[in-house]
Amino acid sequence: MFVVSLSCDPGIGRAVAAETGWRYCEALRKVFPDGERYVRIPEDCSLNGERAVVVQSMYPNQDSMIVEALLAADALKEVTGLEPIAVVPYLAYARQDRAFLQGEAVSVRAMLRALHSAGYGGLVVVDIHKEDSLRHFPGRAVNVLPVNTLANALRDFVEDPIVVSPDKGAAKRAEALSKALATEYRIVEKFRDRLTGEIRHRFVPMPEVRGRDVIVVDDIMSTGGTMASVVRFLREQGARKVIVAVSHGPLTEKALARLTNAGVTKIFSMVTTCYRLEHPLITYLSPVEEVLQAIKEVLGMG
Repeated sequence: MFVVSLSCDPGIGRAVAAETGWRYCEALRKVFPDGERYVRIPEDCSLNGERAVVVQSMYPNQDSMIVEALLAADALKEVTGLEPIAVVPYLAYARQDRAFLQGEAVSVRAMLRALHSAGYGGLVVVDIHKEDSLRHFPGRAVNVLPVNTLANALRDFVEDPIVVSPDKGAAKRAEALSKALATEYRIVEKFRDRLTGEIRHRFVPMPEVRGRDVIVVDDIMSTGGTMASVVRFLREQGARKVIVAVSHGPLTEKALARLTNAGVTKIFSMVTTCYRLEHPLITYLSPVEEVLQAIKEVLGMG
């Protein structure tokens, strides 16, 4: 086995190699004057008969990172004769998981089919938007929920916590994190006030959050609009702390300002992209342990 890092490996490849003793190398990359990308696997890390694990996140510069991943698969399959494993901490185009209008592309389906067609025989992703989307990848695919890493970081930061899902779509994440923290979870419903048109929130059923630490968990946060609204709602209910925990946090300065104004106490985000917004409110965590276990699962190593 050997591990290959591409342009947007957020440190996972080197960490996996260090943990396992697998050989590590970085692919040679360049961009031609017309913007097209070039990928080559160095001779000293591509021996015949060895299977490769390729690490490439897809944010920022999604389109370029996708093309680079496809080129690497083609090169590795040609050199080794084996299908490489793709580790994609952040899978771009994953949020369009069905066609809402006639004629729309289902972008996550197109992405997963493209990765397999390029040569990847296995896939590891971190907290894909809808886990059911992985059915579109014909090979072995594992979705990583970085629950243990988040729970370990949160235990020393909260007292009498309750975990909250900002909508029904994040309920599975909230349930898993609540079990890891041995506490309860609730779902927040969003509705529009018929008189004012304002977006508001409510619990079903309503728990007692006054004086408690509330952890809001979701897969991705970018603009921060919905999350800020939920944080403000929880503060109005008397929460002592409101902590946001997300798997992917490509936050903008504007999004952070929204959350700060809403009263967020702390933001925990996994390192799944090559973008970070350095700020005292944000703590970044590595999903390496869960990713390594998923790689072994794809490889049938237990």
